[in-house]
Amino acid sequence: MSLENHPLIVPKKHIVDIYSLDDELGAEIMREAIKIAKAVKRGLKCDGVYVTQANESAAGQDVFHYHMHIYPRWNDSRQWESDEENRKLTAENIKSVL
Repeated sequence: MSLENHPLIVPKKHIVDIYSLDDELGAEIMREAIKIAKAVKRGLKCDGVYVTQANESAAGQDVFHYHMHIYPRWNDSRQWESDEENRKLTAENIKSVL
């Protein structure tokens, strides 16, 4: 979970950006992204899921280790609380449907 209280997909192997991914690892990451996105949708009962990933400074990359963000979104624009207690609850809700 990120400090902002949404799941991250981060490979253990150090990969700087999408350009450094090989096809096999890229496919594995996308399989995980699909699985996590479905779990976020079911576990948090959100209206949608926003997936993002940035490459290079011009695109807003500020952590130079490849990772994807899976954000829950609601039609009423609410945001998930991000204190430690809520991060644990969010993680439990997502894990419960994996």
